[in-house]
Amino acid sequence: NDSRFSIIASGGIKNTLPDKEISLPELVAIYQNKAIKEICKKISIEPDPIKRKELKLLLPYITPHGTFTKRADELITSYNKNILAIDIDYIKPGAELKKVFNAVKSTAGCLLAAGSASGKGIKALFYIEYKNSDNVNDHFQLLKKNINLIAAAVGLTQLKLKSIDEPAKFLELDKMQFVLSQAFFVFKGDLFYFNTRPPAALKLDFEPLSPPEPIKPFI
Repeated sequence: NDSRFSIIASGGIKNTLPDKEISLPELVAIYQNKAIKEICKKISIEPDPIKRKELKLLLPYITPHGTFTKRADELITSYNKNILAIDIDYIKPGAELKKVFNAVKSTAGCLLAAGSASGKGIKALFYIEYKNSDNVNDHFQLLKKNINLIAAAVGLTQLKLKSIDEPAKFLELDKMQFVLSQAFFVFKGDLFYFNTRPPAALKLDFEPLSPPEPIKPFI
């Protein structure tokens, strides 16, 4: 309930200065905003990649794992310890994309699931419970270490679908979405789901990080 996100209204990934802080219900309202829907519709039907790129600069993005004075890990001001953001890309459009979307949205704790602007990805936010490190700087390493557990928890592993980028590999989570200050772009296409009050959290039993090795004295 008290999770807050920084939002950058436009300018793409190179704009790192937040415009304001918003709540989860406010984020859902932005997805439903008429202007956002119009931009997303134009992106989805635009065949010219250059024009698509220009239109994407009009879309806002949030920082799902906390708020920041500037989008940089060391400039975090509040940490969303019960929010997990995932990104799955290189999914074959059509039936396979819908399979991934349905698996993700049916997972316990799913707050929001949406197709990405590429038409080949799914992004989602979850309400989670897991043993966080006392050090917020461990956020990325802890999630990266447990990436296979997360993939299984959201139903991705069980689908056994191949990546269209690397046909020899199965679909996997993009570990870069675990970066503390990573951007999460707002895009509303045909695939969209939200529930700001899920009945239960996604409970994950993470393998903890190994304790740091003691620093040897310099002789």
